[in-house]
Amino acid sequence: EFVGAVAGAAAVAVLVHQDAGLAGPAAAWDKAAGGALTRAIGGGRFTGAKGQSLVLPAPAGVEGSHLVAIGAGK
Repeated sequence: EFVGAVAGAAAVAVLVHQDAGLAGPAAAWDKAAGGALTRAIGGGRFTGAKGQSLVLPAPAGVEGSHLVAIGAGK
């Protein structure tokens, strides 16, 4: 289920599981961001490992100033 951002939020954060691909809210936000998370994962910058994080400037279509991916591990 797509989870919308709170109006006026500074950032949108999503959990990403390692080696599981994007699902749920992470997949929905990736779509809204034009595939920015998919490109970051494909480029090896972010794997979803527990404790890892990736902060991206929010592209058009994303509420807030940043899109934050937080690694949830396996």
